[in-house]
Amino acid sequence: MPIPKGPTREMIFKVDIASLIDKRLQESLTKIEERLKGVKTEEEKVKGATKSTTQEYNKTYQKIVEMGCVFIRHGRKHDWYQSSKTKISQPIPRHREINEKLAKHIIKMLGKEV
Repeated sequence: MPIPKGPTREMIFKVDIASLIDKRLQESLTKIEERLKGVKTEEEKVKGATKSTTQEYNKTYQKIVEMGCVFIRHGRKHDWYQSSKTKISQPIPRHREINEKLAKHIIKMLGKEV
């Protein structure tokens, strides 16, 4: 059996794995260095953006009560409120924070004039 000339498949595979591991280690090290310096990574910037677009449950609840909505019942994870003017019911999530778009939608639905 003749000896192959040049790199074999196994040799190429080992080199590719080594370079891939080296790239991953470099990425991890740069993330650690940025965290130590206080620089936010892209993932942390995105997380920060979602936190600023939330509203507390208590603020949403206060707005709904001020609009004259009446409590109907407790659900598993939501409370149901009904507008005394329009008789439209909406579930209100019982979480610490509610997505701001969802809170606006709930207030809009409960405040609609028929």
